Amino acid sequence: MLGVALHGDEMLLGWSYSLAGQTGWLVRVRERDAGGPGNWGVTQTLTPMGASSFTLFGNDIDFDGARALVGAKHDMGWPSRGGAVYVFDRSGSGPTPWQ
Repeated sequence: MLGVALHGDEMLLGWSYSLAGQTGWLVRVRERDAGGPGNWGVTQTLTPMGASSFTLFGNDIDFDGARALVGAKHDMGWPSRGGAVYVFDRSGSGPTPWQ
């Protein structure tokens, strides 16, 4: 599963990965024409601080161009289930404008 949010020429895309025995979730920030015309290049990767591999970070995403809300589910076993919303603000320009 993944989440997608689009605002103008910018897209946030929730992504699950499995690489070299590590699994997890992240959100990729993509911008139109980054890396060439017609390309949706990755400009930044957002990750949750202190989340486990069971966190569905990026399954639900919304943003307005200045603030991004990224939902996460923490499956701690039934009946204890929790969730969180991570807030990222655009702090300016440079290689990591989302903080």
